[in-house]
Amino acid sequence: MLKRSVAFLTCSMLVLPSSGYSWGNKGHQTVGRIAQLFLQDDNAQTTLDKIQAILKPGETLATIATWADTVKRVHFGPDVVVSDKDTQAFRRDLRIKNNRVWHFDDLPLDCLSYDACDVNPIKFTTPTDIVHMINTSIGALRATSSPARFSKRNALRLIAHLVGDLHQPLHVGSGYIDAEGTEDSIVIARPPQDIKAHDFPSDHGANHLLINGIAEQNLHFHWDSDLVDLAANGASVNI
Repeated sequence: MLKRSVAFLTCSMLVLPSSGYSWGNKGHQTVGRIAQLFLQDDNAQTTLDKIQAILKPGETLATIATWADTVKRVHFGPDVVVSDKDTQAFRRDLRIKNNRVWHFDDLPLDCLSYDACDVNPIKFTTPTDIVHMINTSIGALRATSSPARFSKRNALRLIAHLVGDLHQPLHVGSGYIDAEGTEDSIVIARPPQDIKAHDFPSDHGANHLLINGIAEQNLHFHWDSDLVDLAANGASVNI
């Protein structure tokens, strides 16, 4: 239960962007580096060799892990010209210009599993949420004949990024707000059935939960970047 003094404005849900942030560059590069280290095991060498055959010289899972954030809020269209041909192909495809929504899924806190909230009447998933797009990217990597949605390099860049996002709790869980709680309070509704029944608004992965009342200092961004920087510097964090 949160008191109304918490810097959460219900009206801000109508004007602020949905969950679109992700781990900062340092966080995503760390995830990519950890994956690369696991794949350097002798038993995974074949997989690592296949990955390196897809990537350009000098690229690693760490260096490609931030690419998906660079193509979220840029121009899309048939006239896009960039030196990276895979990126050019991606940005010329108008069907995927809204790819920023691929990075999250706003599941209620009481969803016992993704599948449990993927069925009507409590469906909270979408065909372009993070889980579906990881599977789509895996399909593109496995494609052998029919044209895939992405090039193999773009698919690998998406997977390296989205798997990192998937392990940021605020990318797959969201608070749904009952602003009329008891004793003049704001309550975070948890049961999916109640949220659907009352059409409670979402905090979009804590993007709308403000720290000190400042929009640029929301809880989602704090988790993505500030906590990573603190951890990287060996600081302890109490929340």
